[in-house]
Amino acid sequence: MVRFSKGFIAAIYLLCPQVENIIRDQLKKIKVRTSNLDKNNIETYNSLNTLLKSPEIEKILDVNLLFEFKSLFIDPIGFNLRNNTAHGLLDDNEASSSASIYA
Repeated sequence: MVRFSKGFIAAIYLLCPQVENIIRDQLKKIKVRTSNLDKNNIETYNSLNTLLKSPEIEKILDVNLLFEFKSLFIDPIGFNLRNNTAHGLLDDNEASSSASIYA
Protein backbone atom coordinates (compact mmCIF):
# COMPACT_ATOMS: atom_id res chain seq x y z
CA MET A 1 0.00 0.00 0.00
CA VAL A 2 1.37 3.39 -0.99
CA ARG A 3 0.85 6.24 1.43
CA PHE A 4 1.10 9.86 0.46
CA SER A 5 2.36 12.34 3.00
CA LYS A 6 1.13 15.90 3.08
CA GLY A 7 4.12 17.00 1.00
CA PHE A 8 1.75 17.96 -1.79
CA ILE A 9 1.33 21.48 -0.45
CA ALA A 10 5.02 22.22 -1.09
CA ALA A 11 4.88 20.46 -4.43
CA ILE A 12 1.88 22.41 -5.71
CA TYR A 13 3.36 25.72 -4.53
CA LEU A 14 6.44 24.92 -6.61
CA LEU A 15 4.54 23.47 -9.56
CA CYS A 16 2.12 26.32 -10.29
CA PRO A 17 4.74 29.00 -11.06
CA GLN A 18 6.76 26.47 -13.05
CA VAL A 19 3.77 25.61 -15.24
CA GLU A 20 3.22 29.31 -15.84
CA ASN A 21 6.87 29.75 -16.76
CA ILE A 22 6.85 26.77 -19.13
CA ILE A 23 3.75 28.08 -20.92
CA ARG A 24 5.31 31.55 -21.15
CA ASP A 25 8.58 30.12 -22.49
CA GLN A 26 6.84 28.00 -25.13
CA LEU A 27 4.76 30.96 -26.31
CA LYS A 28 7.90 33.11 -26.55
CA LYS A 29 9.48 30.45 -28.76
CA ILE A 30 6.73 30.98 -31.33
CA LYS A 31 7.12 34.77 -31.06
CA VAL A 32 4.05 35.49 -28.92
CA ARG A 33 4.29 38.50 -26.58
CA THR A 34 3.82 37.34 -23.02
CA SER A 35 4.11 40.73 -21.37
CA ASN A 36 2.98 44.33 -21.85
CA LEU A 37 4.69 47.70 -21.55
CA ASP A 38 2.83 50.56 -19.95
CA LYS A 39 3.24 54.24 -20.86
CA ASN A 40 6.29 54.45 -18.55
CA ASN A 41 7.92 51.43 -20.26
CA ILE A 42 7.36 49.24 -17.21
CA GLU A 43 6.96 45.61 -18.24
CA THR A 44 4.14 43.54 -16.74
CA TYR A 45 3.98 39.80 -17.36
CA ASN A 46 0.68 38.37 -18.53
CA SER A 47 -0.94 36.00 -16.05
CA LEU A 48 -1.36 32.28 -16.63
CA ASN A 49 -5.04 33.02 -17.19
CA THR A 50 -4.21 35.41 -20.05
CA LEU A 51 -1.62 33.04 -21.49
CA LEU A 52 -3.98 30.06 -21.55
CA LYS A 53 -6.69 32.14 -23.20
CA SER A 54 -4.45 33.52 -25.96
CA PRO A 55 -5.38 32.45 -29.51
CA GLU A 56 -1.88 31.06 -30.14
CA ILE A 57 -1.99 28.65 -27.20
CA GLU A 58 -3.41 25.86 -29.36
CA LYS A 59 -0.17 25.94 -31.38
CA ILE A 60 1.70 24.58 -28.37
CA LEU A 61 -0.95 22.66 -26.42
CA ASP A 62 -3.37 19.98 -27.54
CA VAL A 63 -6.99 21.02 -26.88
CA ASN A 64 -7.39 18.25 -24.29
CA LEU A 65 -4.27 19.30 -22.39
CA LEU A 66 -5.36 22.93 -22.62
CA PHE A 67 -8.74 22.00 -21.10
CA GLU A 68 -6.97 20.16 -18.25
CA PHE A 69 -4.62 23.08 -17.58
CA LYS A 70 -7.52 25.53 -17.49
CA SER A 71 -9.58 23.25 -15.22
CA LEU A 72 -6.71 22.60 -12.83
CA PHE A 73 -5.02 25.98 -12.70
CA ILE A 74 -7.25 28.91 -13.68
CA ASP A 75 -10.94 28.12 -13.88
CA PRO A 76 -12.86 29.43 -10.83
CA ILE A 77 -15.43 26.69 -11.39
CA GLY A 78 -12.60 24.14 -11.56
CA PHE A 79 -9.84 23.67 -9.00
CA ASN A 80 -8.21 27.11 -9.53
CA LEU A 81 -4.89 25.93 -8.12
CA ARG A 82 -2.89 28.86 -9.51
CA ASN A 83 -5.08 31.48 -7.81
CA ASN A 84 -5.31 29.54 -4.57
CA THR A 85 -1.55 29.07 -4.32
CA ALA A 86 -0.71 32.62 -5.44
CA HIS A 87 -2.98 34.13 -2.80
CA GLY A 88 -2.22 31.68 0.02
CA LEU A 89 -5.69 30.15 -0.03
CA LEU A 90 -4.63 26.53 -0.44
CA ASP A 91 -5.05 24.51 2.76
CA ASP A 92 -3.61 21.06 3.58
CA ASN A 93 -6.76 19.23 2.55
CA GLU A 94 -6.99 20.93 -0.82
CA ALA A 95 -3.25 20.48 -1.37
CA SER A 96 -3.72 16.74 -0.88
CA SER A 97 -6.79 16.60 -3.12
CA SER A 98 -6.99 14.60 -6.32
CA ALA A 99 -6.50 17.81 -8.35
CA SER A 100 -3.17 18.60 -6.71
CA ILE A 101 -2.01 15.02 -7.07
CA TYR A 102 -3.08 14.99 -10.73
CA ALA A 103 -1.35 18.30 -11.42
